[in-house]
Amino acid sequence: MNGNKKIILGCLLFIAVLCTVLIIKGIGEGENISTSVVKDETIFQEGTVSAVQNEETRAAIFSSGPREAAVSSAALQKKEDTKKRESTIENNDHKKEPKSTKEPDKKEDKRSDKKSDKSADRKTDNKADKKTVAPSSAKTKSPKKNTGSEPKSQSTKSPKKSTQATTAPTQPPIAAGATVQEKKECSLTITCQEVFSHMDKLSESAKKVIPKDGIILKGNFIFEEGETVFDVLKRVCKEREIHLDYVFTPLYSTYYIKGIHNLYEFDCGDESGWMYSVNGKEPGNGCNKYKLEKGDQVVFNYTCEY
Repeated sequence: MNGNKKIILGCLLFIAVLCTVLIIKGIGEGENISTSVVKDETIFQEGTVSAVQNEETRAAIFSSGPREAAVSSAALQKKEDTKKRESTIENNDHKKEPKSTKEPDKKEDKRSDKKSDKSADRKTDNKADKKTVAPSSAKTKSPKKNTGSEPKSQSTKSPKKSTQATTAPTQPPIAAGATVQEKKECSLTITCQEVFSHMDKLSESAKKVIPKDGIILKGNFIFEEGETVFDVLKRVCKEREIHLDYVFTPLYSTYYIKGIHNLYEFDCGDESGWMYSVNGKEPGNGCNKYKLEKGDQVVFNYTCEY
């Protein structure tokens, strides 16, 4: 019994579903039929109106003269032909179009838009044609004005820039806050010319190292602020590879020069040795205690008599 009840309920549900589907389809077809009836009525009314107009125009034609009748009859035939074409096009559109009533409005809007676009394009083309005529005359005159001015600017300005670039001196960049120090120079001379007047006292080993003119070194050298005579002598002899022998005396905290260029003290007698002077005067203290100043003239002289 339960199984039969289930079967009966299923059949009833199936029948209810079919009924609802058929009802929905009937409503849709009824709406479509109503819309088609309305369209046919409108078409019929338009046909009757056109027939009445044609009859009125024909009556007017018969009442007028023969020439006017011929012209108006030709115009009527053209109107009738155009209306027939439009009616056939509309019928074809009704057949092709879906059942909705909104799409014909869209097509009419599209046709009107196309017509307006075509008219706008024609206007723009006419304007463009007018504009293209005017610039053609202007272009023919412009090259005469520009040909004389351009080459002059290229020939006159370009060489000046190149000369300035080549002649401009290149200076190294100066750091912010840095102070530029002036270069300080002094002259340094090392000589042993007194030996030539005491050759009888000079040892044989010393005779081999003495230069012919008696000058071992002469020139101008740069020094930094605070440097002493000994600092410059030591640096210059090292750079020029000149022999230098010295000793530090703790009693006086000074450096004593024993030999330069392999010429030592006592090589030319018991009172021979190296002495120095600054600007023609003997300072009276060790060379490591005399601080140099710009333009000082330092001379190391090998003397044979103290």
